[in-house]
Amino acid sequence: MAHGTNHQPEVAAEKNGMTARKMLAKCPPEMRPRIDNVRVLKWKRVVNPYHEWTYISRTYTTIDDEGRPIAPSAYNKYLTTVSVVNGVKGLIKVDCTCPSFPYWGWEYALNQKNAADIMRGDGSPPDMRNAKMVPAPCKHIAAMLLQLIRSGAL
Repeated sequence: MAHGTNHQPEVAAEKNGMTARKMLAKCPPEMRPRIDNVRVLKWKRVVNPYHEWTYISRTYTTIDDEGRPIAPSAYNKYLTTVSVVNGVKGLIKVDCTCPSFPYWGWEYALNQKNAADIMRGDGSPPDMRNAKMVPAPCKHIAAMLLQLIRSGAL
């Protein structure tokens, strides 16, 4: 480190990636009940020139964090994607347009495991939320992963 700078060395990204089950196992306990409140609209498999294939869907939450139902007219629908980067090893990359994905640091932490690209955040590590760098998905990605696993797609 050069004298007079306050630059932290970059953490090398793990090249192994993550499987859907490994990613789901990292979900914090307080997130798990919220996953049940997410609806995954009909997902579809699309061709992706950068990965083996990609599953894409719109997701939305039906109950807010205080347990109150959300009116259908107020649903915020997010684009959620799961890309299979290595079908033999089951490695995936994920993305979600919900504000939680970059804001809570899920995107950054998953990027360090080569399981997400930095597309929504500014590329800086979380300092308050997810400060321990848990490589977990947001609840929308988790709900989609569960549905893909149950269907046999992953």
